[in-house]
Amino acid sequence: MMLTLKLKKLNKAYRNLDLLGNVSKIVNKEQIMYFKTSLEIDFYSERDGYESQVSVFIDNSEKKGRSEKIGEIWLLTHFCIRTMVNFGTHDSSPAWFISDFLDKCASVGVLKQTENITLGYLEKLKIVSHKSKTGEKGFSALLNCSNQVYFNYNTRGFGFLGKDLDKYCLASIESLMKYLAEKRKTDKEYIKGLELVAKGCSNVFTRGISIKNQGEVSMLVATSSYSME
Repeated sequence: MMLTLKLKKLNKAYRNLDLLGNVSKIVNKEQIMYFKTSLEIDFYSERDGYESQVSVFIDNSEKKGRSEKIGEIWLLTHFCIRTMVNFGTHDSSPAWFISDFLDKCASVGVLKQTENITLGYLEKLKIVSHKSKTGEKGFSALLNCSNQVYFNYNTRGFGFLGKDLDKYCLASIESLMKYLAEKRKTDKEYIKGLELVAKGCSNVFTRGISIKNQGEVSMLVATSSYSME
């Protein structure tokens, strides 16, 4: 399988990272999962009739057990890395703020680091239940795993110039991380998996990732952070 070969090559390239090292055992063809996981993140404002609220909704074709958790972990990994890659690695890139947040999730602990979600470190956001009405701004993503891994990522409400996209991207990752951590806060292995994803995403970003290899790097981080067994 092409994905397996690419992952093994990437494992060599990133072998010095203290997170990534056990890839050869978990990227063989027999262990590739089959599922679809979709994500909707909506930011509501006064224009929507709400004030400083964000909702996170995840739908997984696997509704229970480890497969559902794997879908969430893999989705989170792809979402974080795609967001950072979109901004680039130049010195003034907003992605460095995302990388810093993820690094703190790993070092401080994801539950503690996500206690408060803000827009631009100023406006405190409240996570609420998913509403039938879409927010003024938002993000959507779909992770489809079969013989290949396909990830689609979209933004909404930012216009051609992407006004305020940087602070909403950071807030979207903070919100997603908080949502997943709160959802399974008593599952120590899962929480550890979230923290390993955060550490891995931050590490590979500082090491250098590109549009070309982001998919394989995402899978490398995801499968190394949370066991498929």
